[in-house]
Amino acid sequence: MSIAEPSRTAMTATILRAAHQVLDSDDKILHDPLSLGLVPGSSREEILADQRKLQQPVARLARSQAVLRSRFMEDQFAEAVGQGVKGFVNLGAGFDTFAFRQPQWASDVAFVEVDHPSTQASKLEGMARAGLAPPRNLRLCPLDLEEDGSESRLYQFLPVSEPLFFCWLGVCQYLAAAAIEAILKFVLSFPNPTSVCLTINLPERALDGLELRAARLGATAAAEAGEPWRSCFDPEAFCGTLRDMGFSSVVRLAPERAAGRYFAERRDGLHPSRIQQIIYACV
Repeated sequence: MSIAEPSRTAMTATILRAAHQVLDSDDKILHDPLSLGLVPGSSREEILADQRKLQQPVARLARSQAVLRSRFMEDQFAEAVGQGVKGFVNLGAGFDTFAFRQPQWASDVAFVEVDHPSTQASKLEGMARAGLAPPRNLRLCPLDLEEDGSESRLYQFLPVSEPLFFCWLGVCQYLAAAAIEAILKFVLSFPNPTSVCLTINLPERALDGLELRAARLGATAAAEAGEPWRSCFDPEAFCGTLRDMGFSSVVRLAPERAAGRYFAERRDGLHPSRIQQIIYACV
């Protein structure tokens, strides 16, 4: 990724969320109208013009993955707020729109978005085109999570004595294992009930059929965008590592569980995949 340009993979994820608003059934897994028109290729007109490609099995699988992780994260955050959490930290926020469409119950929450300055600037430009300014409770933290000591620099943006909710979606595959471990230790430095909702990608050996094909295409596209996948994990082993590190509770949203909770009786054919799995861990 060029630090002078916004993340292309983050833009792709935004197009997938926008396509869900246009192409899929009215029973949306994720309601994200602000994704429409936010990046090139994400307007209603562009999606309809490109729907033949966007309705291919690989694209539908990627779209399911993109909307599922955001919906599950938002559901978990609602529970965390109910437990008294007052801070939301989006690590590698990309073009995520949650802070801009935050529900009323989150109005007292301090939102912090962490990402490259170029991606943040492009996102703000897109929001401005839609007539939206950053909400009063949002703070931007320009930072590369792969840089040595990046986690220590985060302390200047966060209330270190309060429990926080960390959102870390679609990022770990781009980081080396050492950087992932450093961020997880950083999360553990905050008091209970701090939690983190993250995703990991499975190795190719754990996949087959359409999922294997989709994973290979995704990895190739990311590498061509200058954002190669660097880490893949076995989910059970990764959950064990989180427990060994000191997380008191670790929950994996297995595809079977996600199917029953979010995809039951859908008419659009969307379904969860094993390629990228969602984990929720509490300090």
